[in-house]
Amino acid sequence: MEGGGCPPRRARVLWHALALAVTSLSGAMAGRILTPGRISTPQGSMVTLKCELSATTASVTHVIWNKCDKPTIAVYSGQDANVKHPFKEKVTVAEGYGIEILQAEYKDAGNYCCVFYTFPDGRYDGKLFLQVTESQSSTQRSVTLGLSLGAVLVFGLVTAGILFLKSKNRKILSCHMSCIRKHYSSSQASAKDLQNTRLEITESEAITGTDVEDSDETHDYFNVLQYGCVNHCKPSVTTCKDRHFEASCIFTE
Repeated sequence: MEGGGCPPRRARVLWHALALAVTSLSGAMAGRILTPGRISTPQGSMVTLKCELSATTASVTHVIWNKCDKPTIAVYSGQDANVKHPFKEKVTVAEGYGIEILQAEYKDAGNYCCVFYTFPDGRYDGKLFLQVTESQSSTQRSVTLGLSLGAVLVFGLVTAGILFLKSKNRKILSCHMSCIRKHYSSSQASAKDLQNTRLEITESEAITGTDVEDSDETHDYFNVLQYGCVNHCKPSVTTCKDRHFEASCIFTE
């Protein structure tokens, strides 16, 4: 009978599709992914990345991890988990649909995405950021290296300063010694000049003394002449009483 039968097959399919869509929409509005947002870990350490589906009763069918639009890292399918080949030595699976990076490196830093496929809600996406910092040992090595370089630099500056001062003092001492030598040479030259001057003065005195003696003898000679005139001549006349000394008197005047 056409009037009292079941609805056509196409109508039933449409009805189920509409019901699934409404259920998925209500679940999508209710459920959400919780993540730490940002994780920081030292280089070389182990870190766990985890996403949690909450506020929904939908069943998780499978979960995919990747570095946001990059090759897949790990896949959860039901109770099974699989890490993709390029990451097998680097990553392992963790409890609660998470992944674990064994030894974090700087190249591991970045955004990680977790994608949950559920029934009947559908797909949920989560994202977190991993920051890889310098390890404590590296920091200590850097500090130690910095202190060592600083000590070497300070020692070098101090040594350079000491050498500079020594060089400067050596130059000053050399200058003083040179000045002393010059002064000593000048003193010797002055003493020699003084000695030569004294010798010249002595020789001059000797020569002058001889001239003086000669001059005295000359005066004595003239005094002899004058002596005769004085004894036999009048003080204010040009004639002599004794004609014998007349010529001498006239010569004296």
